[in-house]
Amino acid sequence: MNLGAGLAPNPDERSWLRVDIDPRTRADLYADARYLPFDNNSIERIHASHILEHIPYPETENVLQEWHRVLALNGFLCLSVPDIGRLASAFLDHSSGDTFITFTLQAYAGVNGAFSNHCAAFDREYFLYCLPKLGFTEPEFLPPQTDLELRLQVRKESRLG
Repeated sequence: MNLGAGLAPNPDERSWLRVDIDPRTRADLYADARYLPFDNNSIERIHASHILEHIPYPETENVLQEWHRVLALNGFLCLSVPDIGRLASAFLDHSSGDTFITFTLQAYAGVNGAFSNHCAAFDREYFLYCLPKLGFTEPEFLPPQTDLELRLQVRKESRLG
């Protein structure tokens, strides 16, 4: 399942169920990522690229628990989010100040309209702390696709929980 699919094409669209809340997208199913209309343990893989930061921070763990609920045993959650550590470093070293300012205005100041505001920020330590207590194992941090991105993959534990 491609959660928060947006307008971007999947690598192989035929094999992904596209889910998004925004009716302007090309979703197969319009649903809120916080309350997925799927049975427990029914989805083999969730691809959630740049969606988690759009959910208010206090709801983050509940949302991750919801994604855990629908994932099949041994299923994978693949996450991509802006890396607040890299953003802060880019700002502090002044080498990417314009990048930081532009990104911050676009993502966190709401200049792009509905569904574009970022409500949370994440770093590696957050996921290393949070995901295991929710029943995810084997965190694997993947190479970022952009300079300011954090990508990882985790597996749902093989026991019910």
